[in-house]
Amino acid sequence: MKIWEALIYGLVAGLTGLLPVSFSGHAAVLQDAFALSPLTQGGGLYVRAAITLGLSAALVLAFPGELQLTCGELARRPQRGKRARQPSPRRRAVLMGLLALPIGLLSLIWCAAAERITRLSLIAAFFCLNGLILFAAGRPGGQKDARALMLPDALLAGVTRLAAVLPGLSPLGLTLAACRLRDLRTDFALRFTAMLTLGFSLCEFVYRLLRAVIVGTFSASLWLPMLVALVASTVAGYFALQYLKYLLHREKLRVFSYYCWDAAVIALILALINA
Repeated sequence: MKIWEALIYGLVAGLTGLLPVSFSGHAAVLQDAFALSPLTQGGGLYVRAAITLGLSAALVLAFPGELQLTCGELARRPQRGKRARQPSPRRRAVLMGLLALPIGLLSLIWCAAAERITRLSLIAAFFCLNGLILFAAGRPGGQKDARALMLPDALLAGVTRLAAVLPGLSPLGLTLAACRLRDLRTDFALRFTAMLTLGFSLCEFVYRLLRAVIVGTFSASLWLPMLVALVASTVAGYFALQYLKYLLHREKLRVFSYYCWDAAVIALILALINA
């Protein structure tokens, strides 16, 4: 893996992995269009693990207060007595998130199989589907907050991760869309999605690092590409999240639908060229 390839992958990962437009789909298109080294074998597995850690760091930087409050609720001892049956809204949201996390982690079982999908026509179809889901979720946000969060809301958010490993489908995008379709308030939907995504990303980092150690190929020359990918994905991811906050505040989620459909067209053109 060359340094410039790691830089491209890191920047694209930050800009697409933390926007609802799918990094895996973009990585497949980039690899085909520019003959980049793959992230699914050899030293690329280590660079992919570094990118995952960078995306986690971007989430921490973009939502520092939310992370601090979430960790505080996890560390707080359960109340006893009359208030034991009425957890605080934030604690309720944290507990719901912890229930959704194991469901989403099941997606790691077929993550490696999903990465073997390289047919651009199929990836284009997933881009189209991602755009359709975002378009459906682009209506104005609901009014449900942490107080009204129900178990089906959290479980649906976790289930979306099972399909989101497919290239062209965005894990963050599908989770955010599920929250919006369940009428969660826009600001709460984004914060809940961000904390779920952070939990998934940290677990995914452990998985990808272990996979790299077991089946990858490491050499001392990989340290610099890994560092470049880590920093690039963190910086790009942070600014991508700020842009996402800006658009959601103005209820413009459907902007990403049109982008996904444009990406699908590009993927189809490349598929026709390679045919």
